[in-house]
Amino acid sequence: MKAALKILVVEDSLPQMAAILETVRMAGCEPSGVTSLREAQDALASASFGALLTDIHLTSTMEQDSYEGLELLAYVRKNHPEMLCLAMSSDPKLETYRKALARGALHFFRKPIFSGDELAIGLEAARARRVLERVSAPASKLHGIAPDGLVIDEATRSIAQKVALSRQIPVVISGETGTGKEEIAKLIHRRRVELEGALPFVAVNCANLTGDLASSMLFGHRKGAFTGATETTPGYVGEADGGLLFLDEIHALPLSCQQRLLRVLNDGSYERVGDTKTLHSEFQVIAASTKDLDDEVDAGNFLLDLRMRLTGVDLSLLPLRKRREDLPLLVALFFAREGVPVPASEVARIADRCAGYTWKGNIRQLFKVLQSLVVMASFNGESIRAEDLPVFRSMVEGVSGERTPNALLGIRGLPADALVTLGRLLNEDSALEPAVDVFERMKIQATLARHDRVGEVARILDLARSTLDVKRKRHGL
Repeated sequence: MKAALKILVVEDSLPQMAAILETVRMAGCEPSGVTSLREAQDALASASFGALLTDIHLTSTMEQDSYEGLELLAYVRKNHPEMLCLAMSSDPKLETYRKALARGALHFFRKPIFSGDELAIGLEAARARRVLERVSAPASKLHGIAPDGLVIDEATRSIAQKVALSRQIPVVISGETGTGKEEIAKLIHRRRVELEGALPFVAVNCANLTGDLASSMLFGHRKGAFTGATETTPGYVGEADGGLLFLDEIHALPLSCQQRLLRVLNDGSYERVGDTKTLHSEFQVIAASTKDLDDEVDAGNFLLDLRMRLTGVDLSLLPLRKRREDLPLLVALFFAREGVPVPASEVARIADRCAGYTWKGNIRQLFKVLQSLVVMASFNGESIRAEDLPVFRSMVEGVSGERTPNALLGIRGLPADALVTLGRLLNEDSALEPAVDVFERMKIQATLARHDRVGEVARILDLARSTLDVKRKRHGL
């Protein structure tokens, strides 16, 4: 039996909230209600929902001059693209309806109240609109980027689409941190939603499942099972019934949880902590890891039986340093997602500058650095320029983590692996400007470390004080 669709209802009026929750139940769905934008964001972060139903005006007054619901729609569209978004309002203005659709709403209801049948019809219309958007979307607003907004090779995208057709096959995605493993899992989920309608996507970071509460979080617990267990919970496994369970960093899962998970993957059966009743949950498992699971088996950290049970489709994602040709698309994609206008020529210069760095944190780190670039430009009222790209230590040091001993360097103020960094820049084929930029930073940093006064440093480097200040700011010194 397929699990009921979980809908997050956002309505600031408590009387209307009660009526809407009952309507959602009449439509055969499972509702949860919150009254504000912040509560909605907290709920989305802590639980998995298949759909959102939000009022447009989330205020405690009768006025309709606030639009927090529109902000929530945009937030969900960006951070939870797998969810179906529905809006509701008693606002009669056509402009409000159009704004809701523009922010990601797939259907719009007129309040004060609607029937369970109307809600069910609206959900079907939303699913149909979602499929239509996927089919009719242009190749991309940005040349070379697919409608799903992911910069991945076609082989990986094709495998994800085929996996979505095989609902039971397990998937293991390996790759360094920040390479986009969860994005691939969400892509598989979106493809299944297009085929089957809304279904759960439950993401779990196994590194957080530690101590005595690990089994409780994963499998749920019965009320009173332990001190603090004030209510019965379904656990991540129960929430994933009928959908997908994404187990990130699965190599970090405690062995006790691995043993219990093995049973669920075998026949779908499990028990909550403190309960003897056998429950069932059927889901597609997608596991991700920054470590080789076969190596973890050899080291005794991962159960061989569980590794065998996860045998299905293995995907390996390359680190960013091995796919530098994708940097122009990734940089352009970031600015497009953020709605930040940057000339194409400057995007190309930024991408070229980024190509000179190692990016230990891969795409996640790239986007964080670009975000820092945008924020600093905004603070200073300046345009976004490639030369202002901030440089962090983890962008330039070697991926192995090996350091040259301080005694071999002997230059005050520089990291111990500075020679390693310079040596790599000299030996690799990369653009000149980023390499010069790295040396400039080291030269200024070392000179600052030897002298107490910035004015003296400017004189030694033969720079105007204002010029040195600009360079210090750009390099974060």
